[in-house]
Amino acid sequence: MRFRFCGDLDCPDWVLSEIITMSRLTSIKMKLLCQVVMASLLGDELDQDKAKKLTSDAKFDQSDLQGAVAALGFILRSASRYGVDSASLDSELQQLGLPRELAAALAKTHTDNNEKLSNHLSESSLRLSTLKSVSCAKESIKLPNNGGNVPVNTVRLNYLDTDRKEEEVIFTLSQSQLQSLVKDLKTARSKMEELSTE
Repeated sequence: MRFRFCGDLDCPDWVLSEIITMSRLTSIKMKLLCQVVMASLLGDELDQDKAKKLTSDAKFDQSDLQGAVAALGFILRSASRYGVDSASLDSELQQLGLPRELAAALAKTHTDNNEKLSNHLSESSLRLSTLKSVSCAKESIKLPNNGGNVPVNTVRLNYLDTDRKEEEVIFTLSQSQLQSLVKDLKTARSKMEELSTE
């Protein structure tokens, strides 16, 4: 059977097994656990202590907790990615065996945070680094063998890599190279803006 929140594919077997595990939760604990997972999807660190506390009544061991958190993350992320509405998500989760109250709690968390999550996913997808600052300074380089001085533009890019470590790249461009680069970047930006409005 195909499910919209899975991109019109079958639900992965590991998610099915975690749905059985999550069925032991109460609807209130499911709602609170969904909120913890959603906060982590939006960029906060996962609150492990709170998640453990919420699942202690259902007698989750460490692997149950990790599996449930992973499954909730998968469901919430995928539902947002594929633009699934609350009613469809609720219905599909019930078809997979999640009790009605728990499916409703999960779908409600999705509805309440869908716009924020979609924006966060689009901002962070396909991004290898995050630009912090750019500076450009005119300098001159002395050529060897008394060739005189040549004016150049020294560009400094400061960015955070995928591990959130700060890096710096420095390179020089002639005035014509700099003008060509700026023109190409403006063209690329306008194309991206056209695509985002379609």
